[in-house]
Amino acid sequence: MPDHESYAVLQVAPGHPTQVRAGDLIGRLRSAALRIDDPRVSEAHAYVSLRDGCLKLLALRGGMAVDGTLVREVSLRAELRVALAHEVFLEVQEVRHAPTQLELVGPGVRVRLTGRALSLVADRGLKAVGRITPGALAQLWTDGEGWVCRVGEAAPQQLQPGSVVDLCALGRFEVVAVPAQQAQVPQTASGGRLDQPLRIEGYYDTVHLHRPGLPPLVLSGTSARLIHELGAIGQPVGWRHVAGTLWPDDTDHARMRKRWDVLLVRLRKRLVGASIRPSLVQADGSGQVRLLLESQDAFEDRG
Repeated sequence: MPDHESYAVLQVAPGHPTQVRAGDLIGRLRSAALRIDDPRVSEAHAYVSLRDGCLKLLALRGGMAVDGTLVREVSLRAELRVALAHEVFLEVQEVRHAPTQLELVGPGVRVRLTGRALSLVADRGLKAVGRITPGALAQLWTDGEGWVCRVGEAAPQQLQPGSVVDLCALGRFEVVAVPAQQAQVPQTASGGRLDQPLRIEGYYDTVHLHRPGLPPLVLSGTSARLIHELGAIGQPVGWRHVAGTLWPDDTDHARMRKRWDVLLVRLRKRLVGASIRPSLVQADGSGQVRLLLESQDAFEDRG
């Protein structure tokens, strides 16, 4: 296994051990890296992140507990046992923290190679999205041994430190290996990070999510109203309260819950597609939801 590959091996009984990397989802979604087909587990229950050189598990739609204590995040280590729901336990069998991390470096851009797949697209410069996108300038993915890149319709090439990716008019990009700790430092012109500083402008029916060096992600409709409401409240609040403001005429609890779940799944897909962390809107598993702002983030209520 290359020095730049960090991973953890997780298992939920009954089931087979599954290797996960930074950027992977855990939950009921069919697209989850570790899919748990159990109604007690949320669609996007938890998220694997690489922070400070350490693989961590972050709670998203669902809650987590370690030794009976509710937690929002936990560092993964061998023999750790995490409760995802009543009698649903995630067991960590192995963790490998790589000493280095691969980055793709070019004119004014640094893209950290993380997760399982990335696409490089032209969007007022170069932008990285966390999935394979048809028609992208380049597609990158892991094959179990390292990272592979395909530019346009060209043959795939295995990436190693020193490899060069030629994106024609956008320039030549080199693959470099940086210390894992250094790879966590925010880059003001990075297009591929899920943990860039966010400045959120809320206008009630629309919200603008600004990231350094990238165009803002503009959301409208119920997604925007959800983020605006949570940002204005500024603390955890019951999901029913928020849902009641989004759909004030809907009194059917089951229907409202279904609309709420669909809204969160679609919103998180939009966030991931724009290289914004899906944990921005977080539920703690006890019916509470909040806008999760990191220390470098800011919310501005302009509604």
